[in-house]
Amino acid sequence: MQKVDILGVKIDALKKNEFRQRLRSLLDATERNNKIVTTTYSEFIVTAQKDERFRAILNSAELNLADGIGILWAATYLNAKIKNQKLKLEKIKLFLKTAYWTAFEQEKIRDVIPERLPGADIIWDVCQIAEQTGNSIFLLGGHGPVDEILKNKFPALKIAGRYEGNPNEPELAERIKKTNTDILLVAFGPIKQEYWLMHNRSDLNVKIAVGLGGTFDYLVGNKKRAGDTWQKYGLEWLHRLLTQPWRIRRMWNAIIVFSWLVVRQKMN
Repeated sequence: MQKVDILGVKIDALKKNEFRQRLRSLLDATERNNKIVTTTYSEFIVTAQKDERFRAILNSAELNLADGIGILWAATYLNAKIKNQKLKLEKIKLFLKTAYWTAFEQEKIRDVIPERLPGADIIWDVCQIAEQTGNSIFLLGGHGPVDEILKNKFPALKIAGRYEGNPNEPELAERIKKTNTDILLVAFGPIKQEYWLMHNRSDLNVKIAVGLGGTFDYLVGNKKRAGDTWQKYGLEWLHRLLTQPWRIRRMWNAIIVFSWLVVRQKMN
């Protein structure tokens, strides 16, 4: 399985069907090794530059999926070959070309990492496969009737538990362990959830744990996800900024700072 290095973070280059196959193999295992799956986007990469512990968390994950379009762009830009690697002008031209592709010809930035696998999409794959294989899930974090929505979609899905409370509850990991759940879906929000998972990993006794960020909020309608047109042109970030303006600092890191770090890496 190929991993692509983006500023020191190893991302799995997987298509959706390859992810589903890998997921099935993890669930078929009899051992409960607390495997972690992350859905990484550009803000993660920026945080990992100044936080070595967080970078280690991402790189220790069983699967580190490409969530954002920026990850696909960075993989293409950093790995693209040009005639003269010493000419900065050529690298700037390449930046402009790949930026254009990201907005208008996204099939051209799928040569290194072939597909985005955001949490808001893969949750359906995880639950469908869990239903088919008889594996149970525990829903951790977020707010709203996520369990009801998933049961309506997958009637035979086994939901071992649902918790919306304080992630710092001392006995939370033990509470999850007692349910004997196979899959833990965590939506405490990006970065915070990855730290929680690593801190509690050895106490969970699950087959896999998946960090899903704000997926539960999109699922129940607390937040509106960008439509197909926004996604088609790689503008989910703009939709989030318009609908959630308080995220401007995060958007700055995810777009401007991330792009600068990638270009600087290419220029060296």
